[in-house]
Amino acid sequence: MPSPLKPRHSGGRSGRPNDTTTVLLSTAESYDKNEKANRNRRKEKSQFRFLIVLIIVLSVVLFYLSSTKNISWGSKASTIQKKMEHGASIRHGAKKATAKKEGEESSDSSSSGDSAGNGHDHGAWENLLADKKLVRKVRSLDAKVRTHKKKPNMIMETDPEGLKLTKELQQWTYKLFTQRYGPYKFRVILDLEFPESIPDFAEKGPKGQVTIQMASASLIPCSVFNFLEIARTWHSGSFHRNANHVLQAAAHSDVKKSMPFQEYSPEHAHKKGTAGYAGRPSGPGFYISIMDNSVNHGPGSQQHHNPHEADANFGDVVEGFTDVVPRIHSVPQKGWLDNKNKIQIVKMTIVYNKEDGTGEWHEWGGENKDKYEIAQAQDTPKK
Repeated sequence: MPSPLKPRHSGGRSGRPNDTTTVLLSTAESYDKNEKANRNRRKEKSQFRFLIVLIIVLSVVLFYLSSTKNISWGSKASTIQKKMEHGASIRHGAKKATAKKEGEESSDSSSSGDSAGNGHDHGAWENLLADKKLVRKVRSLDAKVRTHKKKPNMIMETDPEGLKLTKELQQWTYKLFTQRYGPYKFRVILDLEFPESIPDFAEKGPKGQVTIQMASASLIPCSVFNFLEIARTWHSGSFHRNANHVLQAAAHSDVKKSMPFQEYSPEHAHKKGTAGYAGRPSGPGFYISIMDNSVNHGPGSQQHHNPHEADANFGDVVEGFTDVVPRIHSVPQKGWLDNKNKIQIVKMTIVYNKEDGTGEWHEWGGENKDKYEIAQAQDTPKK
């Protein structure tokens, strides 16, 4: 039987590839490797170009967002700055006219301090930095006083360390007061809205004003500064207690804490017509004394362990005590008032005068307030 056919080798009798085949295979392999390397290089270049484009796009977007934010803050500061310059120009012209009329030198008039403190000769930024440094110092001392006051059986009015801490807090608070508000006399005007329940509503209507003059800040600086801050950041409030000896009000502002200690001076006692802080610790609620409360709220009152402790107070009612205050007291309910009988404090306005009280009263604001707002606007994006 014939044997099956055996496969023939292309390479000849030995069965190995010939030289031509080897060269072709080697060339093909080399071509494949080069093509693969070229594809990898093209892929890497494409990825690199995509990365570059992505970086450029992100950079443009970030630059646009940053520019928009800066323009927003810059516009706000610029607007306030223009208002400030316009107001300063008007005041300067008014002062020059007054100086000419009274025969005074214009240089004396221009240095009369109509800027109400806050560094008239310094920029807004310098004022804010100075203010912030003082705020940090006052807050630090405030915390130390509160901590020391919490010690068992502590009587701050006689304890040497307590006296030292409160004295230091008063000194730095007075510095902050003069930096932010100026060394002037201050009053706070309370705009009131009466309910229909008061007897003379039909005759006198819903409106009324009470003006409280601040005590000397050199005497009780913490109390005076605190109430100016309440007035400056006022949100809402009302007279919500009608007692036989006081008319008490709730105060809602940026000031949330009570006083760090019971600041009191016998030179500004709780006499009839004075204004003080409610509670122990005192504030931020306050009251108007409609009778002499030297015993009810003075040293040794409302507790037994400390014969020196008194309510903190801050001012005197100088306008509205004989006509508007009696209207508050005439509400047809005693004690804590229902909502329908509360007298709303819709607005508080700070006004200032020369320290001796001989000048005209001007609303606190304008240049000094604008500078404060400019500095805050410039500072906020950096936080």
